[in-house]
Amino acid sequence: MRILEKDREIQILRGMLKLAARKNTRLMKANEYQRQVGELAKELGASVSEVREILDPLVREAMEEMIS
Repeated sequence: MRILEKDREIQILRGMLKLAARKNTRLMKANEYQRQVGELAKELGASVSEVREILDPLVREAMEEMIS
């Protein structure tokens, strides 16, 4: 069971890298972020909440680093 969770996290992180590459280091509007998270969830066969649970803290951290 734990291995499946790790595999899911890896898939979501790969998706996050795709999402970051698409945004080209510019800040996205909130609705664009929501749309891309939805697309990523669909691609991975995951729920949006599942993706956001992992993705949101990472995005927040990256944005804080960009600001500072």
